[in-house]
Amino acid sequence: MVYRQAVISYGLSAENKFTVYLHFMYSREEKREMRLSFWEGFKGFSSRKRRRKRLPSKWAGDNTGIKQVNLKFHFDETEALVCIDIVADDLDKRIALFDKLESLKKILEDAAGEALIWDLQYTIESGKEISRIYLKKENVSIYRQSCWPEVMVFFFNKMIRIEPLILEYRDYIKA
Repeated sequence: MVYRQAVISYGLSAENKFTVYLHFMYSREEKREMRLSFWEGFKGFSSRKRRRKRLPSKWAGDNTGIKQVNLKFHFDETEALVCIDIVADDLDKRIALFDKLESLKKILEDAAGEALIWDLQYTIESGKEISRIYLKKENVSIYRQSCWPEVMVFFFNKMIRIEPLILEYRDYIKA
């Protein structure tokens, strides 16, 4: 049996109810295995759903056909993101691509069913600065398996609407 160190915290919830939180501490290896398990599960989940819709089983991801524009998923201890990343090192090029995408704002947001977050200067975990346009789901954790189904559905339902538009408008965005 594996015993984990736990941290207990408490406070008032949004409804002013006293709440006790139990936070488990995972080892680096356990965290790696949990992340891997989530992403393998999501790959199978989305692949099956995409095949049912007669779509390729894989997402476009880095293969959007637009140099330096990638479609990404991000999931960590606090949030899940569906992202359009502009990774150009040249700031002028990044701004030009951002402006092109911003001209499609209404189309993208209508498709997503909600307002996107538009961040011209977003710093990713590696410390690199990119531009990111994204949707966010808060109060979820990759280390809480009970969140996984909700995040998988969020990822699939949002990207399935954004990806076709990026691919449809790729010639316009590249120009």
